[in-house]
Amino acid sequence: MRVIAGERKGLRLNSFRNSSIRPTADSTKELIFNVIHEKMDESRVLDIFAGTGSLGIEALSRGATEAVFVESNRPAQNLIRNNLEKTGYLEKSKILGMPFERALKLLGKQKNQFNLIFADPPYLKGYPQSTVEKVSADELLSPGGCLIIEQSLKEQVLFSEKYKLIAEKKRGDSTILFYGYEQE
Repeated sequence: MRVIAGERKGLRLNSFRNSSIRPTADSTKELIFNVIHEKMDESRVLDIFAGTGSLGIEALSRGATEAVFVESNRPAQNLIRNNLEKTGYLEKSKILGMPFERALKLLGKQKNQFNLIFADPPYLKGYPQSTVEKVSADELLSPGGCLIIEQSLKEQVLFSEKYKLIAEKKRGDSTILFYGYEQE
């Protein structure tokens, strides 16, 4: 697993061995960033179910100004911190070590909004739909922003009253959904 573009291009990130945490493959990261590349500069990024932190770190490498990583697993939190130190992005980042529901509620109470929100939750546990609902309820996606969710092909495509599905990409046993938010 590596940073695939930007100022840290080619840098290898630390990952887990023999773990239930499933990092986003480099080819999937490339697909995601090909869709959202125009939204990168000066972006505030939220990486939910961050795992190794590779999506948020990729965004920082490509011009995002700040990233918040949400991860409840303590070894994963340590791995994210190590990867942020390795890339030099620790000062541009914050790690919230708590369940995603609590983290999103906290960020909403603090009136945080993000241009890009990544969510790569564990498959087949119902997290994609609850993530969309909580991001919407806590008003975390800024107008013009994009919410990117990776989920199993076996899960239903999500619907949202507030966000519009702007792209759907299939990759292996996954589908990546891109939701846009335009205020009326």
